[in-house]
Amino acid sequence: MGQLPHHRKPYQVNLVKQHVLCEMNYIRLMKLIAGNASDEWMIGFSFHGQTCSVHFQITSRSRYTTVIDITQDNRFNWLPCQKMQVRLYHDVRMAEVISSQRQRDFKPRYNYPNALMYHPDEKEQLNLFLADWLEHCLNNGYLFETIEQSS
Repeated sequence: MGQLPHHRKPYQVNLVKQHVLCEMNYIRLMKLIAGNASDEWMIGFSFHGQTCSVHFQITSRSRYTTVIDITQDNRFNWLPCQKMQVRLYHDVRMAEVISSQRQRDFKPRYNYPNALMYHPDEKEQLNLFLADWLEHCLNNGYLFETIEQSS
């Protein structure tokens, strides 16, 4: 007799895990912001004798939120240019990805397959990537350049 097909349970959002991830990303970003008086700066890295940089630009500030654009330069032809927009919520001390590679409004969960081929946990994956990216900046980067804005 044949076995019944095994169906995987649909992805369920773990709110506690999401909150911890967003809280840790907030702490990481605040460490990077704290060292900079400017609203725009770059952090550099050396990789096999080549330098690359991650560009941070605060695009919006209000009492309770700050929006930061984060872009990695594309000096390596094998690595696509990474672009994210992150919103910091100061009242709850959380940060989340609100845009990635010019895609916006990520849902907490997607059915799979879907038209955009997002993972069921696409939003969580983006915030995990942000965590890794920021951790790399904090552990391996150096302040490459602070960009002063002309008045």
